[in-house]
Amino acid sequence: MTVEHPSTANKVIVNTDELNQIVEATGASYDQANQAYIASGNDLQRAIAMLTDTQNPNASLKGVANQTGTGTQTFIGPQNAPGRPQTDVIDLTKETEDLEYAIALSLREAQGITVEEQDISRVLEASLAENKSGLKRKRGDPWVRFVDPVNPYERQRLDGCPVGLKNVGNTCWFSAVIQSLFHLPVFRRLVLNYTPPLDPQEKPEDGYRVSFMTELRFLFALMLGSKRKYVDPTKAVQILKEALKYNGSESNPGNQQDVSEFTHKLLEWLEDSFKVNHNNGVDGSPIRNGKDLNPVVELFFGESNVEGVYEGKTFSKKETFGAFPLQVQGYGDLHDSLEGAMAQVEIEPVGPEGSQKSGQEHWFTRLPVVLKFMLSRFLFNQSTGRAEKIHERFLFDRVIFMDRYMEPNKEITRTYREEVKKLKERRAKLKGSLEKYLKYGQGSRRCPIQEVLDSALSFVQSTPPSSDELDSDVDVDMKTPLSGSPTPMSTMGMVTDAHSPTPSPCPLSDVRWTPAPRHVTETEVAVLEGCLRRWKQEMEKDTKDLNSHLRETEDAISNIYDDAHLKKLPYRLHAVLVHEGQASGGHYWAYIQDPSQQRWCKFNDITVSEVTWEEVSRESLGSYRNVSAYCLMYIDARREGCIGAGGSIHELPLDLKELVDKDNAEFENEMRDWDEKQLAKTENQCKAIVPRPDVVIESESSTQTRDTPENEETSDLNSLAEAARSLGVEEALTKWCIEQRTNLEKISREYSPDHPGDVRLEHFAIYLMKCKAQEKIISLAILEQVVDDIKTQEEDTLLLVKQWGHNRLNAEREGTNIEFQGWKEKYSQFQKVNSCFLTGLEHLHNSKFREALPYLVHACTLNSKLFNPDLPGQAMDEKLLAHYRRVCFLRLNELAVGMFEGNDWKSVCSGLELVSELVVPCIPRLIASQEADDAAAVEQVRSCWCNFLGLPLDDRHRVKLEEYLPKLLDVTSESCSEIKAPPIIRPSSSRDLCDRFFRAMELVHANPAAFTT
Repeated sequence: MTVEHPSTANKVIVNTDELNQIVEATGASYDQANQAYIASGNDLQRAIAMLTDTQNPNASLKGVANQTGTGTQTFIGPQNAPGRPQTDVIDLTKETEDLEYAIALSLREAQGITVEEQDISRVLEASLAENKSGLKRKRGDPWVRFVDPVNPYERQRLDGCPVGLKNVGNTCWFSAVIQSLFHLPVFRRLVLNYTPPLDPQEKPEDGYRVSFMTELRFLFALMLGSKRKYVDPTKAVQILKEALKYNGSESNPGNQQDVSEFTHKLLEWLEDSFKVNHNNGVDGSPIRNGKDLNPVVELFFGESNVEGVYEGKTFSKKETFGAFPLQVQGYGDLHDSLEGAMAQVEIEPVGPEGSQKSGQEHWFTRLPVVLKFMLSRFLFNQSTGRAEKIHERFLFDRVIFMDRYMEPNKEITRTYREEVKKLKERRAKLKGSLEKYLKYGQGSRRCPIQEVLDSALSFVQSTPPSSDELDSDVDVDMKTPLSGSPTPMSTMGMVTDAHSPTPSPCPLSDVRWTPAPRHVTETEVAVLEGCLRRWKQEMEKDTKDLNSHLRETEDAISNIYDDAHLKKLPYRLHAVLVHEGQASGGHYWAYIQDPSQQRWCKFNDITVSEVTWEEVSRESLGSYRNVSAYCLMYIDARREGCIGAGGSIHELPLDLKELVDKDNAEFENEMRDWDEKQLAKTENQCKAIVPRPDVVIESESSTQTRDTPENEETSDLNSLAEAARSLGVEEALTKWCIEQRTNLEKISREYSPDHPGDVRLEHFAIYLMKCKAQEKIISLAILEQVVDDIKTQEEDTLLLVKQWGHNRLNAEREGTNIEFQGWKEKYSQFQKVNSCFLTGLEHLHNSKFREALPYLVHACTLNSKLFNPDLPGQAMDEKLLAHYRRVCFLRLNELAVGMFEGNDWKSVCSGLELVSELVVPCIPRLIASQEADDAAAVEQVRSCWCNFLGLPLDDRHRVKLEEYLPKLLDVTSESCSEIKAPPIIRPSSSRDLCDRFFRAMELVHANPAAFTT
């Protein structure tokens, strides 16, 4: 989103009460209300009307235009450069200037409008649209906020994709900085294991810090383990903004200075928070001294030594730095700017009496693990009175060596710097000489000397030479006609008829339309051609030599530090923070490298996408649009191991695990509710299948005690309550779990291989048994199920059992909770696979092939993620799923073929759309399948459609077929889209899904023809 900053300059004090009324009535910001109040002549009603009149915005802002139009502000630009008359130009960087007035003014000056002015007008219109939407918002919320998608699946995190951060109103700067820090595992570990101090905080500043660190822990935990695509950082942002306001900052982070202030405050809080919390350094080694007590200092803060001479006296002082500032203007790359900041510079004396030279230079004595460079891309233009962004190109490498800037290497570095100084002087001299060749001439119109000589040669050759009138003893004199012999052109204006009322037109036969010599001899041409060609060759050789020497000098400068002794401190680029916009505001995002995946990712608020290094460099180096890097973050390549250690989801403290689990459960419930709502809109998709009249299903196994599960459950709980009253809660629950285990094992044994059901759907514990999970995991599953079966409305005895069981469950989860949660996720996935499969099977039975295929395809996709050849019990039978997917695929194609062969043109088009939307996207999955029948099915479908080309078809059918046939044959093209995942029917219990599976399989066995090809 776009970040804008209200200007605070030239404010007029107005009636505060009336200003508050304007803000309350319109929802505008105080700056907008103040501007409208002033423009309306302190008329309250008129100011409100100006801000709220959306039907006729020009009329409402007319007063502002009239008043601001009489001001004296000017802008030095293409229209108002020095030496040109001043015109009414709006200051585009001040939000308080009315945008509609600027557009109206630009339209008024439409005569001779430039491309630049047209671009500005378009920007104004876009900004005005944003401002209009902002004026209607509530008080205190002037920014256009992001609205969460209603569909939770659009907010679901993709596998392997990092979590984004929601922009909660002008907070893209927060997201960029926090993401770059979060993706340092060593820092993430520090934050996640932060422990707030037990003693109360005396200063308000300490209270802000502790609150922020607590919220940052929660935020990092969710960014690590959330199932959401992005998380909400509102609480942390609010605390930070309140703290900045408490410290006297009136700014709202958005320009580079304010973002730097935020970064500084963040590092300051981190340093204070970890002063006494850790006894080990970043790499886990014991603390050596008091200075190493803080791991944040070791991570982000370095030390330097400033030494020099001031008026004959030497001095030396130590400095600590966090983010090292670098200038962009005047420097071409990172090392150039670093040299400018570190190398010796002269110090001006305080008074005029100081005659001795003074200077100083910087040397790093200790570098942090994370080295941050803040690139200063903004400056204050004295002539315009406003800040401007520097868009110059500024290069940086992915790996840099910092040895040359370290104090132990200062002697060798000084030697190299002297050589570089001489080389740069030589380079400047060569560039100056080369410029004389490339910009030859006087005044502003200059061009390469070779072009001048070419032009002269063309001029000489533009007139055919006349025969020589000289003797063989040639003296190169250029004959020129006598000036006393006027040419026809010179006499045309002299011959006039004094008595003629209108002069006759002059003859044009002798007009020379192009510049060329009037008289030139062959000898003159030969001499001039020889000279000009020789001179051009000489100039080309001189230019080539200068370029060659210049390249050699550039290479010498670039490679002078290519010394093995100066390549022992490598730093790898970790993150690039980018700003798009101007000095007054813009948008921020971050590029962060993931070394484990060997990829770069772009973190743009809620959107996280993989990008190439080419895109990173294009949008970071500058001179591309108005996008450029403002912060570079490097990490010590020698300590990659300790930097990348820790901070994983498996190391979360218990309170954060519970936080993540709770949030994920809420999100899953939201998806479940969404599925139920979507299914309610379809044609009885959630209802059980009504058997066909010709199919009679009567089975002894289908009439067992499954008919009354509620009565069975109630009876079981009553027995548990009686046992608890007689034996005690602990003993009764223990025995009850053992009995449940015995019953489940019995159920598992009763299922024969040819049984139409799947015993794993009976109970989570049976699934674990089939997967050969640890005994402790199986016991946990049984205990959890018993505790969950007891409702809160039960009698007191059962509630005691539930409470005791819950405590026991928490105790036994210690050490195995991660593994247990992993098995629960697998079982949930297993249930989803079955649910998709059964829904597809039901639709297939009812000949609803269009509805069936997405479910069967999705079932195969989910099952493939669950399949493990070492643990086949984790997933459904792949051959079973592939069979019914293939059957549905062929049946759907038969339906499409029948529609294409019909005479109804609408039906013909619908049949081909079926092929495009469902048949074609399914083909890549069948080709990738290990089942030979799947590949055969694909060839069968393709042959079926290709055979139509040999049949007599009318023109409409043939044209339509030729339009769709390439999609069918080339499934690798971009036109082959994915089949959208259908809404999943989530069973209310495992038993419901088990019964549903049982009935579906009986239906298949009773009517096999409906489910075979």
